[in-house]
Order: sequence, then structure tokens, then C-alpha cells
Amino acid sequence: MFGTKRKETRTARALLVSLTHIDPAKHNSWDGRDGCSGCGLDAENIADLLRPAGYEITWIKDEQATKAAVLKALRAAAAGAQPGDSFFFFYAGHGGQMPDQNGDEQPEGKSGVGRDETLVLFDGELIDDSLDEVWLSFRAGTTIYMISDSCNSGTNYRGRATQGPSPIRPLARTASKKMKARLLHMGGCRDGLTSAGGEKGGAFTQALCASWRDGHGLATWKGLHEDVCAHISGQLPQISTYGPEASELLKERPFQGDASPASEPAAPLTVAVTRGSALEDAFRSGELTPTALLSDEETRGGAKLPIDEAQARQATRWLMHHFGDLIQKAGEGTLFTPEILTAIVCQETAYFWLPLVKDLEKHPERFDCPEELPDLVVARCVLDASGDYPGKSRSAFPGNTAAFRTKYGEAFTNLLIEEANATRALRGYGPKRWVYKGYGIFQYDLQFVDKDPDFFRERRWHDFSACAKRCVEELKVTYARQGNDLWEAVRAYNGGGAAARQYRDNVKQFAVWTADEITKLQSLAGTRGESRAPRILMPSSKPKRIQVDLAKQLSPLGIDRVKHPLIIVGVRGYYLDTMGEPGVNDQGIYDDAIFIDSLDAFAAFNGNTDPSDYRPGKGFEESTRGRATLQPGVWYAYRFADHGSKVLGPYPAICQRLGEVTVIRDGNPPYEHTGSDFGINIHKGSYHGTSSQGCQTIHPDQWPSFYALAKDLAQRYHGDKWNTVPIPYVLMDGSLTSVPLPMAGEPEVTAAPIA
Repeated sequence: MFGTKRKETRTARALLVSLTHIDPAKHNSWDGRDGCSGCGLDAENIADLLRPAGYEITWIKDEQATKAAVLKALRAAAAGAQPGDSFFFFYAGHGGQMPDQNGDEQPEGKSGVGRDETLVLFDGELIDDSLDEVWLSFRAGTTIYMISDSCNSGTNYRGRATQGPSPIRPLARTASKKMKARLLHMGGCRDGLTSAGGEKGGAFTQALCASWRDGHGLATWKGLHEDVCAHISGQLPQISTYGPEASELLKERPFQGDASPASEPAAPLTVAVTRGSALEDAFRSGELTPTALLSDEETRGGAKLPIDEAQARQATRWLMHHFGDLIQKAGEGTLFTPEILTAIVCQETAYFWLPLVKDLEKHPERFDCPEELPDLVVARCVLDASGDYPGKSRSAFPGNTAAFRTKYGEAFTNLLIEEANATRALRGYGPKRWVYKGYGIFQYDLQFVDKDPDFFRERRWHDFSACAKRCVEELKVTYARQGNDLWEAVRAYNGGGAAARQYRDNVKQFAVWTADEITKLQSLAGTRGESRAPRILMPSSKPKRIQVDLAKQLSPLGIDRVKHPLIIVGVRGYYLDTMGEPGVNDQGIYDDAIFIDSLDAFAAFNGNTDPSDYRPGKGFEESTRGRATLQPGVWYAYRFADHGSKVLGPYPAICQRLGEVTVIRDGNPPYEHTGSDFGINIHKGSYHGTSSQGCQTIHPDQWPSFYALAKDLAQRYHGDKWNTVPIPYVLMDGSLTSVPLPMAGEPEVTAAPIA
């Protein structure tokens, strides 16, 4: 399933149900397509919120979403849930009302008959009373969350409704006497109102996801609901609780695998060290940081800045050139503007990476593609060995590497040690057996590993956007705690005491220079967003293809879908005429489409199936052969394995490990090469290019959800063999996808080209 369990004694399961259409034969000739074209996208976006919390996700959609199937899945969840477990139910589709079936609803109008609210499923309507029966069967000590983006969704989670004037609805009159579990419900609108929707999904789900992404990662359910209500009009989103002490759920942090109160992170701690020539190597290698140096009693009266004005301006230009739009987006709607955020980077890490950039530009052999230099710089910001550096103690967890190993084990410890040593090696320093404490260009402290373990386990500091988002989240928390004082928020972001005050003053000084530099860039470029080089071309939305249409194109290829229930499909030139030069299959942009196709899930991603550049060669030796372009075909050579990257190091991907594929190599003339001594893998691309020497790459914003979904499905279908069995990769030319593709059945060999 998606992710892993948060704790050995608890499980977190989710059921997502989405319907873009329904069976007209069961709904008086109505197909339900109006307003629901984006319901699948809603489910995908909710899944993206749940995966980091370790939810095991089941997704039932469209024809699969019958009354019997949904009730069966709900009842199975109730039967399997144990005290301490949580269950998340999301529904996106039409919602209806019908005359009360059992007299438990509030009488309405002259008829004196109440109404049951319903979920409109593929072959009929599921009434709230049926859901109520399911919730009542959950054991005491379990927690249920239900989100419904549908019309009439104020009380569609239970019977015995009461109508209250507040968006936070009261408990049912009698239900809490029987309900043993706790339940929290959010609905897109009040009963009797409609929830808007379209191709981009439901307005309610869009608002909810945007509120969460835009800085409410530390919010409570009640606070998240209030923010959603502030960003949506006309449908009055609802929030309710149900069951003993369920109102306490309103105070808890949303989208967590277990029910835990919302908490604010402790401020980062500084480490007392003495600046001096004896510590120069420690400073340059990142073993000790400027923040630590600022704690020195000798420098508190007027500590030196870690970089000078010229370097701060240089750092600002480099940051805005490569990450300007991400910096602006991270602080959008807050006081934490690009000027402030770049100033914080100047204080935190620029001392380290400015000379690194200069050195790496002279050594392009250290990365696979030139556009990967910014990614390499971000990935290698693993700094601060306080607690392990001789004589330099640390009070925050982990106090040292031994403390981290004791709590998190060898595998996690060794992962972080390897990352630290990769940074040290770039600076010419030998390896250490130390876990470093600061991660990413904004230096997210390892003390947050308890509440945000995936950031470190999955090396998310390699992603500039993830680092900027966490920085702004922390700043928003400290801003609220410090009475909405901007500079006190910056001080509290670092910690307390004289060192934090010096940190604040340094950032204030840097902000003067960064603001001036950004203003100059704006005057040259016209707008803030253009102050950096144009980002790699990327469509404004994900590829749109209905699974049944793709199935028709795959049918002639003879793939055994019993043996291979999960396949990956690439469509080269999907945006052939709408991106880049019309009619040309451009290199270096995400103008292709990659789909995950399975019996239980179907998802589309923006990708690339070409090498990033042209490099002619001859022959088949690694040193002389030309750049490779994979040929269309059904390739049974792929399985889950680690992709080797000079920038990111080995990381999980889907790799050519099980046999040969056929490529056309750049040359004069181009020439064919079939073999298995090279790897045309499926891996993460870059923000600055597609990062491909011939591999199939996914845009970095979409890579985590692509890999998580593919892995979950592989584990579901293949069990313990999920990372050893072939995962067929089908590559099609976009120009061919409108006609059947000839293909024989699965051959004895591991790969077969399309004729």
C-alpha cells in the first residue's frame, strides 16, 4: 500500500471513492458527467496529502464504485480497525437527497417528511443511514475521518441529523450514545446546497489542498476548515464531529496517520563555538555553521557576517536565476518575500555553496547533465556536525550520532552519514561516521525528524521547493507567536538569546542588499518571475487520457494483464504541437506523457522520453557511443531498483535491470543499438532540465507521487517480489496513439520492439 505505518502498533488506512460518471441505466438516463470530470484529480490530490502520513490507500473509481463494492470496502475497514488505528474516507462525486427511509431525519415542509443525504454511486445511491451503520461498527479507540466533496454533504455521513446554523455542526441527538469510535467529517457544502466542480476538480477539494499546501501544515482541523471557508463562496463547507469526545479532533493536526495534537516545532538551537583559524576547516566543510559561530562570546557584540556584501549580491542573483519563481511561490500571501528568504539563505548556507558553485563549474564531469548543477548544490547542503565535532556539544535531539542510531537504527543512520560524506567529498574532505544536523539550503534541523521523518528518510532536502516550504511554515508559526512582528519572527526562527538576536540583525542587513539586487533584476527582466532564466517548459496541467481509451490502444499489444496487472506507459510527443516548436519532438522539455495503468488505479504524469541534448558518437563503447533514444516497444526489462545519479546518489526508481532494450544513438548517421550494458531508467528529472542521457524522466514535482503509486501497486500485486518481477514499460509515439499498434504476445526474451 501507499507508504508505511507510522507506528508498529497503529495502522492508517484510507478509502478514496471518485466518480466522473455513473450508469445511466441505473439513474433514469442520467450519466452524471456534469461537474464531475475532475473527481479523479480530487482523489489523486487527497492521496498526495495522505501518503506522507503513511496511509495505506485503496482507490475505487467510476465503474468500480458500486454500492456493493463501496460498502464492502467500508465494512472491511471497520472489521480490521483496532484501537489506536485511523481510517480516512474520501468521496468525490454527486451527492443527492431522497425522502427519509426510516423516520430518523428532521421533518421538513408541509409534508413533514425529512430527507436522507446520499452518495451517488455508479449503480445507485448510498444513503447516510447505511454509512451510519458502518461507523457504529468501528471499535472504541478508533478514529474515522470523512471528507466529502459533493452536493448535500453537510450531514451525509450519518442519520439522525440536526440542523444547526453554525458551519461547525452539533452532535446528533442520539448517535453519540451508540457510537464507540470518534469521527470527524468535512463536507463541501451544507445540505440543500451544491458543491461546484470541473476539470480541475471540486472547488472544495481545491481550496482544501491549497490551504494545506500554502502554509497550514501546522493547522488544526478547525483552523483548516476556517481557512477553506475563507477561500470559497456560495456553498458553506461544513465540519462536524460524531462520537465520544470526538470534538477533541477539531484541535488535532489534519492528515496524520494517527490522532496526535497539533504541535509547533521547537526553535532551532545554536551551538557555542569559538571563531578562529583552528576552526577554519570545520567552517569551510560545513562541520560548524555560521549560526554556531555566532554563539561565541567574543563575537556577540559585533559578529562578522558569514559572507560579505558582494557575495550576498552574487548569491541573490544565483538564487533568483535558478529558483526565483519557487522562492516567490513559497512566500506568496505572506510577509516572507523573496528579499527575506534569500537573506535567510545568505545567513544559513551561502558561505558554503558559493565557492562550491565556482568549483563545480570547472568540473562538469561531477554531474550527469549541465542543468543539474543547481540541484547538486541544493542536495549537498548537509551541514553542521555539532554534537560530534570534538568539544562542540548539542542540546537538541539528536545530541550526537550515537543518540540518533539508538533511536532510529543503523539503516537510517547510515543513510544520513553517506549524505554527509558526499558533501565532505565535494569539498575535498575525508569521510566521517557522523550524522550531520542541518539539511537543505534553509537548514531544516534534524531535531524535526520525529514529526517529519520522511523529509530526511526520502532526502527531500534535495528539492528546493520542499526546503522553502518548510522555512515559510516555520516562519509563519514564529510570526504568530511573536505578535505578528516580522523581525522577531526571524529571530525566533533561529532560537533565543544573543545568538538569535545577532542572527536577526544579520538577516536584516542581508535583506537590504538582497532587496536592492532583486529590484535591479526586476528592472532588467520586467517582472519578478522573469528575473531568472526561463524554467524548463512544462504543460499547465497533467496529460488527459481516459483509461478505457488507453486500454484500446494497448489491447493489440498482447500484454498478459493477469501476469502484469501493473504497467507503465510512455507517450512520446504527447504535446507535439502545443509545446516547443510545433511538429517537432523537442529535447529538454517535459512534452511527453507517462501513465501508470493498473486494475486499481490510473494516473497521468508530465514526463520526458528523450535525451536532454544531442551528442553524436560512433560504435558501442561507453566512451565513444552517441546519446541514446529509446525506441517504441513493449519492454519487459524493468523492475524497481536504485538509479545511480552523480548529483543525488543512488535513489529508488524503475530501472532497466532485466534485459535488453533497443535505442537509436546520435551519430552521422544515427545507428541502432540493442543491449543491456546501459540503463534506460525511469527516474526523477530536474527543475532546470529533463536530466536525461536517454532515460525516461518525470517532472520533480510529480516524481514522489509517481513512485509512491507505482510502488504501492507493485507491492499490492506482487507481494514480497514487488522489486524483482518485471514491470512492463510500453513506449508509444504520440503520432501513433490514434491507431492500433501491432504487437505479438509476450516473447521469450525480456524485450520486444513495436514493429
